[in-house]
Amino acid sequence: MNKTNCILFFVKYPAAGKVKTRLAKAVGSASASRLYEHFTTDMLDILGGINADIAICFDPSEDKKNIAGGSVKISDILHRRAKT
Repeated sequence: MNKTNCILFFVKYPAAGKVKTRLAKAVGSASASRLYEHFTTDMLDILGGINADIAICFDPSEDKKNIAGGSVKISDILHRRAKT
């Protein structure tokens, strides 16, 4: 990280039943988890246009390997951001 500003972006692993639980009551856990994943990737795309470093904070932290390891589309965006 070498820019003047830093944005902390907190994400959860998009496991069904663990994210968007109120929405899941209406659309189901699997759909709510996919929607959360899309919200997260959209926000990372938006943040990528800001002149600031982005620090991704994971909850729970042990799920970082699941996200960064490629099981979630977020890893593609993180990889793109690392190149810029």
